[in-house]
Amino acid sequence: MGLPTWGNSWDSNRLIAALGRLAAEGALGTEDRPAAQRANERAWRYLVQQPDPALPEDASLLAESGDRLISVPLSDLGGGATDSDGDAVLYVSGERDGLTALLVREMGRPLLTIPDASAEAAKLLAAEHPSTVRHTDDLVFTVTVDGARVDPVAMGEPLVGQLPWLTLAVGVLADHLARGPRASEAELNELMSLVRSVRLHRYHSWDIELDGRPVTLPGRLGGVLPLPDPKHPLVLAPAGEPGWPETTRIVVAVAELLGRREFGDRLRLAAHQLASRHADLHEPGQEELADALEVTIHQVKETSRRIDGAIGVVLERCRPFLVHLLGTEAANSLLLPPPGDTKELQAHLDDYATELPVPVSEFIDRARAARGTDELRRDLGIGFAELNDTLRAMHPPLEPVSHADEHEEALRTYLDPRKKEIVNRLRWAVLEDFDARRPVPDWPSVKALDWITAPEAWAYTVDTADTGSLEAHVEEQLALRLGRPVSLPRSGERLPAPDQVRPANLRTISGLAADLAVLVRAAGRPLPAALTGAEPAEEVTARLEAAGALDFRPLSPADVVGWLAVLGQWPEGMAVDTDPGRHGLSEADLDRVRNAADHERRERERKRRSITVGGRAFDVHSGDYTALTRELDRLLHSGSAPGITAAGPFRFTDPRPRTGRTEPTGRTRGWNYGGSSDSGLTTAQREAIGYVGEWYVYQWLCARYPDRMDETSWVSGNRRKAFPGASGDDGLGYDFRVGSGRQPYLYEVKATAGEGGRFELGESEVRAARQNAGNDRWRLLVVTHALNPHRVAIQMLPNPYGKRGRGRYREEGGALRFSYLL
Repeated sequence: MGLPTWGNSWDSNRLIAALGRLAAEGALGTEDRPAAQRANERAWRYLVQQPDPALPEDASLLAESGDRLISVPLSDLGGGATDSDGDAVLYVSGERDGLTALLVREMGRPLLTIPDASAEAAKLLAAEHPSTVRHTDDLVFTVTVDGARVDPVAMGEPLVGQLPWLTLAVGVLADHLARGPRASEAELNELMSLVRSVRLHRYHSWDIELDGRPVTLPGRLGGVLPLPDPKHPLVLAPAGEPGWPETTRIVVAVAELLGRREFGDRLRLAAHQLASRHADLHEPGQEELADALEVTIHQVKETSRRIDGAIGVVLERCRPFLVHLLGTEAANSLLLPPPGDTKELQAHLDDYATELPVPVSEFIDRARAARGTDELRRDLGIGFAELNDTLRAMHPPLEPVSHADEHEEALRTYLDPRKKEIVNRLRWAVLEDFDARRPVPDWPSVKALDWITAPEAWAYTVDTADTGSLEAHVEEQLALRLGRPVSLPRSGERLPAPDQVRPANLRTISGLAADLAVLVRAAGRPLPAALTGAEPAEEVTARLEAAGALDFRPLSPADVVGWLAVLGQWPEGMAVDTDPGRHGLSEADLDRVRNAADHERRERERKRRSITVGGRAFDVHSGDYTALTRELDRLLHSGSAPGITAAGPFRFTDPRPRTGRTEPTGRTRGWNYGGSSDSGLTTAQREAIGYVGEWYVYQWLCARYPDRMDETSWVSGNRRKAFPGASGDDGLGYDFRVGSGRQPYLYEVKATAGEGGRFELGESEVRAARQNAGNDRWRLLVVTHALNPHRVAIQMLPNPYGKRGRGRYREEGGALRFSYLL
């Protein structure tokens, strides 16, 4: 597949492209699908963890469409979203069997499934293709039944009313058959509360839309659809007479809502078993349930006792409400000593039935079914702020219920569809400042609106933030941020849309900034900071962006210079004008400066393509090291590299770990040897330094193993640059192998232009080092001052995982990076 090493995380982008190419070529058969998808998912997880992940521009992605593997070229995602027949949108999901992913498959749309990394992958792809890459969590999923939009709060009846045994069945699975440690009483009670909260709604007709497109529910679901909701999970089922066939589908939907998909198959099989025994749909016997779940009757009874006897959780949930409704003294008389079970609690509460908002039995049932204090408060119709006052006043006080997250979500929901309108109002409010070239402080932050947050005071006092409250709060915050005594204007001058004027202004600056730098230089003035960089357009854009100058009207070149002058980025005393004549300059004057600038740019580029060895520069960008190798050979034979040719003891150098802070290195790979002298180098320069280091090591090893060393001992890919024949292998975990027997010496080379003191091992090198941790056969050869023949030196360091090297290095940023002192 053209990969240097299979499974190397640094090559994950190449692996993703290679798998997409295989799918495009039709090379993946049915038997290849599991392995291909596993490799694709693993490569994506590696890719998104890298500092600057990127895919080749011509890459294709391995995805699914229905039950087929397909290839999706990135080039096909370049445009906007297509119509309902277009297939240009790529959907990204973290779940293979989730409902949304299932519907996308049913629609035959391209689906990329990446467990545990879908959000990061979708963000990476959407950065280049914002309108054609969608995460399934962001899709709008709407269901209309019998002509009305589904409302989980108002629809349906408790499912346990139709299938009372379902609570016990789920409890048995969690108690006896689930993987891992046995569920605690609290965990079991929470799961039972969730089962009791599931509601069933029957319909005659429905319409489903996903991402604005109609979709037909897969036939295997039989018209049963689970609709997750944090507080009101709902199952939709066709209208008709309930029976066991439908129940087999409903219990699978319930498992989906519980987040326990593994229970679905067991519950479905249990329902089939109960149907085959003609069990009562409403209340099968415990023995029948035990046989259907393949457990003993003793286990079913044990779980039943744990569920019915979980009085502790019920009392804990009831206590603050009894204190609130009856007072502390009455609540204590009911709960101290604690009742033994719910029947005893009900008997105690009967004396206070008239003071409860619902009948006593219903009060206890709601307390058992509720998944938290706030849910029970809503069910009982108790005020939010009032209950929080009670919770604070209790002894000991309880943590009040906070709705901060709900309010923040409500605020974002209010702002999102109004953002364009609010930004336009902000533009009108500060338009006078823009026209007068007065910078608007923190304009990028102001227009982002993410600084508007819900008031802290709402968290414990406001149950639900309504639209009126949100609007008043937003208006107040906008006025305060701009320092205005009144709210922002709601109308004003017709301005071009930001997404039109901003790109136009960017184009103006991009075509102008370099010419402005030439103009200032030709005028003999010092360059302001905004124009000094190699790419002045970026700096000019950033400064005008921060001042709020790009979002209102198209800027002329004169406007750009005017803003630079206002921002202190134009030479003092120099006319604020782009006309060379106003500055006493001719076109010839500008050409001289341009030519000098071009020369400087070419010189910078030449230096980035070259390394200097022994005072001579060598272009290494192409990877052709012929001239470089010839010069190394000349230097060696002329005696100019005494650190390589001088005889000396063949022994390990003893490093010791660094202490205190160390300077960070740049991004490195397995062939690179860290050090501050190597920072800022290009990839071509780093690779060339690595080659110089290995070339010196080859000569050094030949002098010390005259009878055992030849070109075949050089096993890395760099050998091909010095000798004809087959290329080496960079995935072995070492660069030189001395000896062909069962116990050869293995040398890994790290080279640096400076003093060294830090190195990073690639995965294959770590693997080889650990495999040889029990011996001294895997060794590090460190080449320092590789580009200075008079100072070049080679030191042999011990395996950091071996006995000799243990404790002699300092690990930095994980087990693959080490630093040391000599």
